[in-house]
Amino acid sequence: MAILREWRAEIRRALKQEYVDYVTATGIAAYRRTEGNLGAVIATRDLDSERSEIVTLSWWKNEASIKAFAGDDISRSRYYPEDGRYLLTHPETVQHYESTDPVSGGESTRRRYLPRKERTPNLCLSGQRFLFQGILVPAGNVRSHFGTGSW
Repeated sequence: MAILREWRAEIRRALKQEYVDYVTATGIAAYRRTEGNLGAVIATRDLDSERSEIVTLSWWKNEASIKAFAGDDISRSRYYPEDGRYLLTHPETVQHYESTDPVSGGESTRRRYLPRKERTPNLCLSGQRFLFQGILVPAGNVRSHFGTGSW
């Protein structure tokens, strides 16, 4: 069974897209370069006129692969130099969950990418899967955290 790592924080709504781009170039890129990473996505939602929430979800083979990314204390958040410019909250810890692999249900365990012209920079919900930057991930993978199991 995979491990799902969740980090979330409140950010400045006016800088939301800029921060998503920054997190994609820093944290998500670092996740994907780390041996044992099975995939990663970013999700956001607006909380009010000033604040948005950002969530990163990353799937890992085992605790050793998370340590390769996060260091020995895998419960600690990892921050990058410009994060403070965007963040309204600065959570010190992340959450971990037992999870199915990001691609399951008889499908190939390789990441499936769409051709560049079909990729979208936004999270698109569709039936049993969600699509983020060309990566298809079954929605059932995070049902225990989101309660209902449907997106």
